Amino acid sequence: MLALMLRSMGLNLSEIAEALGTSRQNVHSMIKRGLKNVEKFEHLCKLMKACTSRVHVFAEAGESLSEVAFKVMEAADEAGIKLKGNEQDIMSYLKFEVENDGRKLSEPCVIAVNDEGRLVTLTKSTMSEFIKIKEEASKLVSVYKMTK
Repeated sequence: MLALMLRSMGLNLSEIAEALGTSRQNVHSMIKRGLKNVEKFEHLCKLMKACTSRVHVFAEAGESLSEVAFKVMEAADEAGIKLKGNEQDIMSYLKFEVENDGRKLSEPCVIAVNDEGRLVTLTKSTMSEFIKIKEEASKLVSVYKMTK
C-alpha cells in the first residue's frame, strides 16, 4: 500500500524503489498486487453491503433506466425506506454504475437499498455471488422455520 500511496503522490518507479530500498521491478509488482487487493476489497464491500440490505431489485438487460429507478423507488417505499434522492438521482447513479447506452441497461444487475436509503449496485460476478448467498440464506431460513 505504501508503494501505491507514493505513486499517487507523483513519484515514479525509480524514486519509489530508492525510497523503499528495493528494485523498480519489485515496486511494479507491489503496485500491481496492491491494485488487485483494492479491487478485491471493493468487490467484497459491495457484496457485504448488498447482503446486509433489506431491499433488492433485480433489473434485466434492456430495461430503461427510468423503469429501474421506478422499481427501486417502489421497493424502497414498500419497505418503508426513504431514499437519498429522487428518480433522476437514481438514473444518474445507474449511468455510472451499470453498463448502459444512456437510456437502457446493457447488462442485468441487482440494486440493493440499505436502511439509510443508500444504493449499491451489483453486476457480473458480484451479482452471481450475491444470488448464491441469497439462495443459501433462504434455504437456511426455511429449514429454521420448519424446526420451530
